[in-house]
Amino acid sequence: MPVSSEPRADAAPDHGATSTSSFARTPSTWLAYLLVGYFMYVQASLGPVIPFLREDLSLGYGAAGLHFGAFALGVLFTGLLADRPARLLGRRTTLWGGAVGMAVGAGALAAAHGIAASLSATLVTGFCASLLLMSAQAALSDLHGEWRAAAISEANVVAGAAAILAPLLVGIFSRTEFPGWRGALLFAAVLLAAIFLLLGRAPIPSAKPADHREKDGGAAGSRVLPTVFWGWCAVLFCCTAVEWSVAYWGTSFLEGEAGLQASDAATLMGAYFVALLFGRIVGSRLARKVRPGALLVGAVTLSAAGFLPFWLAPLVLPAATLASVAGLFVAGLGIGNLYPLGASLATGAASRVVDIATSRIALTVGCATLVIPPALGIVADRFGIGNAYAIVAALLLAAAALAVTVDRSTRKQ
Repeated sequence: MPVSSEPRADAAPDHGATSTSSFARTPSTWLAYLLVGYFMYVQASLGPVIPFLREDLSLGYGAAGLHFGAFALGVLFTGLLADRPARLLGRRTTLWGGAVGMAVGAGALAAAHGIAASLSATLVTGFCASLLLMSAQAALSDLHGEWRAAAISEANVVAGAAAILAPLLVGIFSRTEFPGWRGALLFAAVLLAAIFLLLGRAPIPSAKPADHREKDGGAAGSRVLPTVFWGWCAVLFCCTAVEWSVAYWGTSFLEGEAGLQASDAATLMGAYFVALLFGRIVGSRLARKVRPGALLVGAVTLSAAGFLPFWLAPLVLPAATLASVAGLFVAGLGIGNLYPLGASLATGAASRVVDIATSRIALTVGCATLVIPPALGIVADRFGIGNAYAIVAALLLAAAALAVTVDRSTRKQ
């Protein structure tokens, strides 16, 4: 089905899509922001619920880590589809279809009473989550053009605010008899219903035809992505692995190494998501004034400065909970900006084929989440969660080196 057959009612207002002199937020912008926030709430819930899932299903770290792999595998499947869903079904369908699918997957995970059911539910959630995120990012990129870095950063500010709810609600619900910790997963449907009632009729920009040509006669429709795009994808791989290794296993680390109760550890993980929010607020402002490549290098440096005390304090000092949580907060300030800056730099490097670019970004994110957090769980089973976190330290070092190299290459070009 050609993309041009999609109803014009699904297209974005011209002033939102074509403005390059100002950054104007339309209802379409706010819809994308809220759906990205909803996406983050569901994904951020997975880490804090893992200790409770491990207890209910009698799982080790490695088996519990398979849920992170299942989520990532779902993301990977979506990335392999490239821009086909958006071109064949339209962005409105992929956006809302992905959102509804996430709610169904989260509900199925809450109802699961065996590892096969829980893994299947997580796989469905990951597939639909990636579909939603790809559509939202592509829509924001088309809506705001040269302001895409600010738009994607602001979307992640909303995501950071939504993510704070995840560990807090898991901690609160876990102290109740019914529905227990599963209530945090069921709350996703409530969030989605509220977003639909508020902005369900907002227009969504259509996906661009694959054979589209720019006025300058260039082959904008070429499906070959530039080398610098893949460079930023390599940075994104490391950054995504760091972000979700901390988000997924942070609660288990605080429980296993800092000696906290599972409910207290889940609640204190809120410090990480609060820091993500603050970091993204500051980052979204700086993205309008500071070159994104330099900003990304600074964010990686700040992430490392916080991660080291978070990781090492409980290993060196047995009662270093405060130092560890403080380090987690500082790390979150930097980590909060890694994905939005990396994604905006990657889409900016391939702005003429943004739907293909976002699908490849999803593929990168899926691979990073599929490989690293589960591998960290396997290593933790053998050597302990504290020693396993050395993987994250190495990834931060690699992210810094890659970001500096790709940024220099981009500036030369």
